[in-house]
Amino acid sequence: MTYVTLDDIKTLLKEQTVELENEIKTNVKHIHQNIEQTIKKLEIVEKQSIFLECKIRKYNIIIFGLNLQDTNLPEAILLKLNELLGLKLKLNDINNVYKLHKNPNSPIIVEFISFLKKLEIYQNEGKLRNLKELKISISNDLCHRDQKDQKILRQHLKQAREENKTARIRGNRIEIEGNWFTVEDLEKNESDVGTDSAEDSDPDSEEDKRGKNTTSESRQPDKTAEATEVKKRQKSNSSPKERIITRNKKK
Repeated sequence: MTYVTLDDIKTLLKEQTVELENEIKTNVKHIHQNIEQTIKKLEIVEKQSIFLECKIRKYNIIIFGLNLQDTNLPEAILLKLNELLGLKLKLNDINNVYKLHKNPNSPIIVEFISFLKKLEIYQNEGKLRNLKELKISISNDLCHRDQKDQKILRQHLKQAREENKTARIRGNRIEIEGNWFTVEDLEKNESDVGTDSAEDSDPDSEEDKRGKNTTSESRQPDKTAEATEVKKRQKSNSSPKERIITRNKKK
């Protein structure tokens, strides 16, 4: 008959605990790897979706100020554009037309089948500016990324003009004093300026620290001189009897 001692049980439990810990560590490592791979895939999918959204909207325009009924909207918008801009657009030049809202004065999205057809609109957009009384305007149908970029560019355009600098926006870039910048360039310049200003405003430079150390050392009292002064005072304050006794002891 085999007996199992308490030490045997402790050893067995210890071995099983070690095996379980190793198994858990391996599983956790695999889980982390899967999470990292999933995050990378999601980032790729997000970039692709942003690219596709911007590419699709690249063929679109938004028209503001046209009060048109919903009945047969594509034909109505074509007639209006041809009339105002002097074009000869056809139904097969348009992929889709729809309103952003239900009210009659809602902006209208026009999706063209090609970028060249959209370009024809912008080449003749100046004719609308001569008809200011109509209060009709045309703009690009920007994706969310491009909207953020345009907002940043307009902020820098406003800042440059407040500083009496010549500036203009063309597409996704801005020209300031003859130099062209993208949004990435502007953000990089801002981060560089922030780093430089932080370094310049550091109050504890090496020279300051050395000056502080030198001043503190010069202000420290000489302990040896203080001890000598205390002994002199003690001798001068002792009574005559104590001095006589001390001399007798020495003799």
